[in-house]
Amino acid sequence: MKDLTFPQTVAATLRRYRMLAPGDRVLAAVSGGADSLAMLRCLVLLREEWDLTLTAAHVHHGLRGAAADADLALVEDLCRQWQVPLQVLRADVPALCRQTGEGLEACGRRVRYAFFEQHAAGGRIATAHTADDNAETMLLHLIRGASLAGLCGIPPVRGNVIRPLIDCTRAMTEAFCAQQNLAYRTDETNADDAYRRNFVRHHLLPLCRQINPAFVQAASRTAAQNRRDLACLDRLADPLLDADVADRLPLAPFAGADDAVVCRALARWLRPRCRQITGRHIEALLALVRRGRGCVQVNDRLTVQAEDDCLLLAPTRPAAAQPEAWQLPVAVGVPLAVQNRRVVLTPLPAGEKFPETPLYNQIDRATIVGDLFLRTRRPGDRIALPRRPAKTLKKLMNEQKIPPRLRDRLLVLCDEEGIVWIEQIGCSARCAPTARTASGLTIEIL
Repeated sequence: MKDLTFPQTVAATLRRYRMLAPGDRVLAAVSGGADSLAMLRCLVLLREEWDLTLTAAHVHHGLRGAAADADLALVEDLCRQWQVPLQVLRADVPALCRQTGEGLEACGRRVRYAFFEQHAAGGRIATAHTADDNAETMLLHLIRGASLAGLCGIPPVRGNVIRPLIDCTRAMTEAFCAQQNLAYRTDETNADDAYRRNFVRHHLLPLCRQINPAFVQAASRTAAQNRRDLACLDRLADPLLDADVADRLPLAPFAGADDAVVCRALARWLRPRCRQITGRHIEALLALVRRGRGCVQVNDRLTVQAEDDCLLLAPTRPAAAQPEAWQLPVAVGVPLAVQNRRVVLTPLPAGEKFPETPLYNQIDRATIVGDLFLRTRRPGDRIALPRRPAKTLKKLMNEQKIPPRLRDRLLVLCDEEGIVWIEQIGCSARCAPTARTASGLTIEIL
């Protein structure tokens, strides 16, 4: 690519990534900086050869006062010279931020792209991201912590957005502007190291270039390799997602799949439903898939549950919606209304023999100490079932694969000595009927 002129390099990039075809409509996002002016000039030079319908778009963000006005004046002047129709948006981004609570950068980006989409008329939107921008993005992602997807950098094509300069360095765009006598504008906020990207640009990138003068090009190659690897993982993950129906993802296809493929499938399944997904979420979901039970809270609105051999999406219950602890006395033979159900402790007929393996809802009445009462589960609840060691209620519910959404509804029957019986779990060893039991109780939930 060293022997190519700058416009030839851009044309090669357009072909390599299939960004454009002859006859396409292109909306070029132009700020007035060196990168965007170099891109617009190249598209103008290629316009006739590629039979492009070219339009430019500029957004005045309501920031930087007279400097922003000068940016707009430069873009208007060049578009007149080059006979490129120009769409202009004057926005008050600070006011919008006050309304939405967004940061300036996030709000400005949202406003820009909404405007570009409005005027793209179904064509392509060209932005002037360079190889330097790509390297900065990769460094930012690496510092923050990123998966393979984060280390793919800026994609050359995303939907209808294309990056014709993604293989060009910033030095190349500035040299081309000098060759074309383009007096580009420089945003003074680009000098402010309070913005993380500026800090990376001014301090980290030069250090990387000291170690490897071709660091930016090396980062571009790494990003391209990562994109190929990610595309391969996507193809392998596709069969795992075939049965995704109504936020219900069967776990059977995940059996035997490599962890890397499972993680990619989980990320693709969850990201459309929740944008803020981190590597920690994916690792927790991988463990959930391998375990086949439990739940992972993704955020304050969304929880993923493993239930009935599927992953299910469910709303996260707010703290205020958690059931309050309660405790109610219960008398033998007297129905008790609780949780929209009726609970009755029914005496067994005198002299009735218990089978060698009693029903799970039967207890030995003679073992009851003091009064009986029903309550909700409590942290640290433990029970020793017949012929089994004592375990926490949480562990037993996991073993029984009781769905998390039902666990707070389980009824716990206690006496003054402790837990007697737990719904769906059974009777404690202390109160379990035996062949010597003379009087028993059956717990019925109606």
